[in-house]
Amino acid sequence: MTNLNFKILLIIFSISFSCFGQGKGMKITINSKQLDSKYELYKPAKQIRIVYKDTSDAKNKTTDELMTSIISANNQDWVNYNTFGGKEKAAIFSEDEFNKKVKLKEKYYLELLSKLELKVDSINYTIVKFKYFQNNPDKPIMGVTLMIHKNERWYQTFNAEINNLSMMMLVFKEDILGRMIKGAGNNQMENDLIKIIYKDGLNVDFLFKQNLNSEQKKYFINDLNW
Repeated sequence: MTNLNFKILLIIFSISFSCFGQGKGMKITINSKQLDSKYELYKPAKQIRIVYKDTSDAKNKTTDELMTSIISANNQDWVNYNTFGGKEKAAIFSEDEFNKKVKLKEKYYLELLSKLELKVDSINYTIVKFKYFQNNPDKPIMGVTLMIHKNERWYQTFNAEINNLSMMMLVFKEDILGRMIKGAGNNQMENDLIKIIYKDGLNVDFLFKQNLNSEQKKYFINDLNW
């Protein structure tokens, strides 16, 4: 894994769509706390390219705008601007890394796959799953990023309390995860797992205690490029 790839992954742990349960929301339990949530698939995947010139373009009023700001960022101050907590919380990139992205601008872009909206202690969060494309379009990096809504805009952030939700989004295939959250499988394999992990909503604590066999892993889990 390159240094840049590692930092992209470090960040994630710090419009047309198809919606499951649209309008009523769904329950997710994590760390014994039940949260209201809404899960959406981007259908088709939404491409996000480098279009902003500087932070004056990046209002970050929506999660898609923040994703555009993230891929467009070409200096450390911009990364700090996108991050809740600013300089003290932001991932650090070198000038060489920024220069490479500017030089190869057309090869750097994101494809948004899904998002999970939730509220924790009256604060709105969104987790966005994406593919990150750089030099090799055949080997994108799968990633997620956690966002928090503060001061009427969105920021990247990290929250250890809900870290397993980010891991769940990253690991499980998007369409299958939607059915798991809804509690309605398409086949026996899905329904067998849902019977174990669905108790008045998806229980993430139960999910991460499961020891999936090789057949289940092949069915449920993404192929990831790291």
